[in-house]
Amino acid sequence: MGRRRNRGNRARALVVEQEKTQRKGRRVAMYAVVAPLVLTAVMATVFFQEAVDVVVGSTGVDPTSMETRWPLRFGCDLAGVVAMPRGGRKLDELGISFTEDPRQTAVNAGAAAWGQGTLYVSLRTSKDNEVVVNSVQPRHVTRTDEVAVDWLLSQPTTCGGDPSSWPRAPYRLDLETGAFAKVDDEGKVQPLDFVDRVVKVDDPFTFSVDVTGCSGTYRWLLEVKYSYRGHEYTRTVGSVEQPLLSMGGRTDAPVHESNPGTTAPGRWHKTVPSLEKPPCE
Repeated sequence: MGRRRNRGNRARALVVEQEKTQRKGRRVAMYAVVAPLVLTAVMATVFFQEAVDVVVGSTGVDPTSMETRWPLRFGCDLAGVVAMPRGGRKLDELGISFTEDPRQTAVNAGAAAWGQGTLYVSLRTSKDNEVVVNSVQPRHVTRTDEVAVDWLLSQPTTCGGDPSSWPRAPYRLDLETGAFAKVDDEGKVQPLDFVDRVVKVDDPFTFSVDVTGCSGTYRWLLEVKYSYRGHEYTRTVGSVEQPLLSMGGRTDAPVHESNPGTTAPGRWHKTVPSLEKPPCE
């Protein structure tokens, strides 16, 4: 009786030990399968992130953005005059409001800078990416002698100061001759200094150009070329399909002045005999 009980106890102990061994084996087998999967997932995430960074640098993903303004200066620009080419929209159709300079509204609707304008450009980069400027080059799309204008829009001197006494942009572009130069405060021509300019996230490449065109109709653009991680990129202000537009010369088109209304819900404009200071004279 006692021997049978002992044999039964040993049998049950053996079964228990076998079950423990099987459970341990199953846990080892589970870890043997799951652990490589987890490790592979971690390696894949790291590798994918590194691969994305490499692809950004090697396939030419551009880290820059560009802010531009044409043809009015920031602030109170009293010198800017715009002209609507023949067949363009009527002034009363533009929906002029307080939220935007009426001349800028006209340009956005197809008007040209009349005689002169100022182009503002700011090339920026992101994070720790640095780019190097290679060149800044204006290019003609078309030029014609014809100056066909429906109307001109100016702004009278209402915010103080004589526009002719304001400091000009350091760079000058003559659309008629193609001359593009830097001019110092004394009026002396200096070499262009765009090449090898390094652009950083906290040091954008910002410049302004006074543009004149007084003998026709000019459709043009400005190319900015720069390098990033061994690749050259080009950003343009204007395009062949939608170029910047400048006009200048003599015209009998009516001249309008625009002012903000003091009590009216919008802006008003009036017709005047001529421009007070024609930009090309």
